[in-house]
Amino acid sequence: MGHEQPTLEVRLGTPEQRQFNFIVPVSVVNHGDETAEGVRIEVVMESGGEVKARGIRRPFCAAPCDREGWVTFEQHPDSST
Repeated sequence: MGHEQPTLEVRLGTPEQRQFNFIVPVSVVNHGDETAEGVRIEVVMESGGEVKARGIRRPFCAAPCDREGWVTFEQHPDSST
């Protein structure tokens, strides 16, 4: 195993409608050789001048790693960034 620092890639999936909200799948991949600690991912949606942010925390993301989760929004996040 090498000594390359954690290199994280975040991927957002296609928003899915649920009964009362929308979920956005989020995955994080560690391409480095070392474990990432205290990983915090923030997904931001901007709509009509209003900004809403949702986050995911992962205490550890070992190498190699592919962790998944999701964030929720009340409106369809079609204009999220």
